[in-house]
Amino acid sequence: MTLLQILLMLNLSLSLFSNKIDFPLSDADNWVIINDDVMGGRSSSRAINLENSVRFTGNLSLANNGGFASFRSPFSNSDFSELEGIEIRVRGDGRSYGFSLTSDRRWWRPNHKYTFPTSAKEWTTIKMPLAEFDLLQVGEVVRKGSPSEEFAAIIRMGFILSDKSPGPFNLEIDSVSFY
Repeated sequence: MTLLQILLMLNLSLSLFSNKIDFPLSDADNWVIINDDVMGGRSSSRAINLENSVRFTGNLSLANNGGFASFRSPFSNSDFSELEGIEIRVRGDGRSYGFSLTSDRRWWRPNHKYTFPTSAKEWTTIKMPLAEFDLLQVGEVVRKGSPSEEFAAIIRMGFILSDKSPGPFNLEIDSVSFY
């Protein structure tokens, strides 16, 4: 399966010349906000389309055993096993965020996450080799690093904040590229 086929299956905006998802998305309603309120937490967040990006913003709360907020793509079926990695261009607030890849709809099943720092108010390009994504289960690291075959059946990707630091957050996302 080619990279173009993968991206088209994700139903995302795609620049045919650069193999990347450019935000804002014309179909941003297909991306969803999932916060810890699904399990009783009190975090809140939203995604706001800007002229050339999308802002993922909100308030992280640790109340009621909460502590995460996320912005996730629609479900699909994609084989990322032939890719070397994913590159994102973001402008943050100095906090560390995660980029997650999920291969099972059941929330308690393991998923892959790459944690990246952001610089306050500065655009940063971050290369995330798939081999450096950690395997997590219910938010805890099970294994550092991941073999490529574990990326053969990705059904969702997204951004997540779960740094255990309550308070406001702001992540502006310009693009997601695949290499």
